[in-house]
Amino acid sequence: MKNKTLIIGSLIIVFGLTAFSFLSNTTPEKDIAELATNDVPDMETLMGPKLEPSIPFIYGVNTRYTSMRKGTLNEATSYEDFIGDAHAQRIVSYKSISVIVLDLNGEILVTMTNKGGKLNNAQKELLKSAHYSTNLRIWADYDEKNIDSGIVEYSHWGNYITVVPETQATYSEGRTALVDYLKAKTNAQVAQVKADQLQMGQLYFTVSKVGTVEDVEVTSSCGYPEIDAAFIELITNAPGTWAPAEDAKGDTVEQTFVFSYGRGGC
Repeated sequence: MKNKTLIIGSLIIVFGLTAFSFLSNTTPEKDIAELATNDVPDMETLMGPKLEPSIPFIYGVNTRYTSMRKGTLNEATSYEDFIGDAHAQRIVSYKSISVIVLDLNGEILVTMTNKGGKLNNAQKELLKSAHYSTNLRIWADYDEKNIDSGIVEYSHWGNYITVVPETQATYSEGRTALVDYLKAKTNAQVAQVKADQLQMGQLYFTVSKVGTVEDVEVTSSCGYPEIDAAFIELITNAPGTWAPAEDAKGDTVEQTFVFSYGRGGC
């Protein structure tokens, strides 16, 4: 009896394996392809996750403040030359206007103030003497009409300006490509930064009259000296070329840019 049971059991197992083999061999090709595709790990699984900073990390190459061409600056006569028409129309009367020269870190170097909203001769001469890449703040105190209530109220405003040539220096690959290059080369380092240590970093560099990058200097660290040093090296040896800036006569001139990086915000 036992032998009979074993034989029957063996036959059942053999039949089952045969049926399984038959069904497997008749699976449609499409299903096999889909199964194969689903079983293949994606690139992130194979190579590991792409490194990204755990907190926002900004990158930007530009002038220090809002740019204003030297020729436009030289023709300024009042505060209204530095603000929009809508803003100017709200101002009822001026108390004073100040021309302030700033250093690279935004510290005040020179201040000239005049009553009213018109520039006096000394202020005009100060603006005309400003070299390319000079940073300025044009400040005014005035009474203006509130656009909601119509009530005249005291107010003030300061415009931050960087003096630029008539034709600014340009990077052969474009500034977006330059930023992408800086991101790609520091991605691994940036991915390791911590929120409580990250600061706003600023690096200045000058494009010379012949298009070379000179005077690369970090004026404000992002909190990670190794990242500061990496950006100095990368900007100095960027793969593209720079076309120098030109003045109104078409002569080449130097222009300074700032690369801002690290923590965003004020």
